[in-house]
Amino acid sequence: MCPEGLTERQRSGICTAATRYVGVPYSFLDYGAIATHRFHIPVPGLRRYIANTRHMICSQLVDQCYLDAGVHLFADGRWPGYVTPMALYQLLAR
Repeated sequence: MCPEGLTERQRSGICTAATRYVGVPYSFLDYGAIATHRFHIPVPGLRRYIANTRHMICSQLVDQCYLDAGVHLFADGRWPGYVTPMALYQLLAR
């Protein structure tokens, strides 16, 4: 699934970006960080922590690849580290 209206250049850019992330480890800890963010529990340095681990969950990886290609999936400007699998599904499954 992908948003309608992407150019061939954008599609190619997304694929190119994805190849740069081959080998990025999966992170179950990111689910806890996303929950903490979602429930507005103040954790100083949370975003920096998520970014510095260099781990991602699937939805973060997809959003980051699109951003690397210049495509912003979410109009609310959310940071890729806070993209949940359900949010990505709801956006792309329309």
